[in-house]
Amino acid sequence: MKKIWRDNLNILLPLLLIIFISIMLEIAVAVLFGYVIDSANGTINMIFSRVVFLSFLLLITESGVKWLYEVVSYKFVAKMSLDTKIYIFKNLLKQNVEDFYKNDVGDKISILTNDINTIESDYFRTFLNLIKSFFLFIVAFVTIFYISYQMTLALFALTVISFISGKIPMKNLKNFKEKFSNSQSEYTARTNEYFNGYETIKSFGIEDFVLKTFFKNSKNVFDKGLDYQKKYSFVTIISYFFGGFTFLGGFICGGILAHYGIITLGQMIVCIQLTNHIVNPLMFSLESYGKFKSVGKILNKIESTLISNESDNTIEVMSFEKSISFKDVNFRYDEKVILKNINFDFEKNKKYAVVGLSGSGKSTLVKLISKTLKTDEGKIYMDNRDLSEISRNSIINLISTINQNVFLFKGSIYDNITLFSKNYSEDDVKLVMSKVALDKYLDKLHDKSSVSENANNLSGGEKQRISIARALIKDTQIIIADEVLSSLDNEIAFSIEKSLLEIENITLISVTHRLIKENLKKYNKIIVLKDGRIEEVGSFDDLISKDSYFKKLYTISEVEDK
Repeated sequence: MKKIWRDNLNILLPLLLIIFISIMLEIAVAVLFGYVIDSANGTINMIFSRVVFLSFLLLITESGVKWLYEVVSYKFVAKMSLDTKIYIFKNLLKQNVEDFYKNDVGDKISILTNDINTIESDYFRTFLNLIKSFFLFIVAFVTIFYISYQMTLALFALTVISFISGKIPMKNLKNFKEKFSNSQSEYTARTNEYFNGYETIKSFGIEDFVLKTFFKNSKNVFDKGLDYQKKYSFVTIISYFFGGFTFLGGFICGGILAHYGIITLGQMIVCIQLTNHIVNPLMFSLESYGKFKSVGKILNKIESTLISNESDNTIEVMSFEKSISFKDVNFRYDEKVILKNINFDFEKNKKYAVVGLSGSGKSTLVKLISKTLKTDEGKIYMDNRDLSEISRNSIINLISTINQNVFLFKGSIYDNITLFSKNYSEDDVKLVMSKVALDKYLDKLHDKSSVSENANNLSGGEKQRISIARALIKDTQIIIADEVLSSLDNEIAFSIEKSLLEIENITLISVTHRLIKENLKKYNKIIVLKDGRIEEVGSFDDLISKDSYFKKLYTISEVEDK
């Protein structure tokens, strides 16, 4: 956040100057109004018409400067808000997948909507208003002191009483604000969950339960918001009372001083008018300081959400030369051990199948290679370089990952395959589409309606083929395929796996439960996982020729496919 403030000093510093000029003009107008009265009754030796003209001219100038303040202050607040959104989103994109999902996605959406709006109104804009109030308070006091030190002492005493008394009700205001913010985050997170699980809700007929839960979350937002507003309104009323107390005291003191001839009638009017510039900033400060401080917990929540274990001290690697090596690698999720003592070398340009029952650690193994996850113990090396020291950008350029869960953007097939990159020609796209049996979309490659929101108009197999085409078009040295054949029919699954195996000069690591004999025989090695350990490694013929764990898996697979 400090960097955001530094980056916007070019707007903030001129804005502070505008605030100062605006305040000086405001005070000058108030003083001239007093001169109008004193020149009219002859107390001072000034021509009445000239004073009126000067006051009018100054009033026009003040109005112009106030307009400039409104424009520049809006620019500052909007730019700070924009930069904060970008800062949050940029840091979220830096997180690895494990860190990202430690917090609800709904919490992140709430930060970028509800919390940003709160920061904009209660932090950035309140900051400006507090600065303006502070300057106005000081200049008004100095001006009154110049006119009458007696008025200054009286107003100072009244102000101290009001400020100390007004601060007491602000206690715990930030806690009310935090509870309100948390209730909004919970509401956003659960609503996001309901929409994502809409099909499940309808399939199992749990609409009434979801409606009750939605009502509960909505009511919680209402209750916490009402509690905060009650507390905030109480602070406002107390501030208003003590503001009026100060204003009334200024009237009484000014009246007494004018009665005894210590100050003129015009000077009394000036002092009373400037009392507004003491009372109003005081009232605003009492109302807004609590709001300003309460945002601190929201900022802390944002920072904690953005924590990432991704290191910036990484190196760029341009090519994959020899092997990816696992050395005593262990991985656990919470308290559950997923991988145990993994030692294995994936050699360049060889093809590997990773097989095992569900939950054996297959997907975790390949996610460690792509740096989607990080090891708990042990090391992974790429060409003798610690994988944790290799930059994320290098991993992206060296490895194409095809995941089981496919995300598609609303738009065209072309954009979803190229992922909006300009590095591929239309012929490149059509070639990979043919390889993955997407020929029927060749004639509407750029049709923006080809992929609907959440790709609900496409089958699971079509989504998966688009995902595979994404990986093929990158033409990387390593391809990781994580259960990509699961949503494809047997014929297409066989064809696509065969195509991946026939690509020359790539290292293929394929996680699969579709054990197709003809393709399995083409893998250099099959890695068999059981309960997070490597149970056995070998070629298809080696493993099937003995009473191996793999042979049992293959036999079960054959029975299921019949």
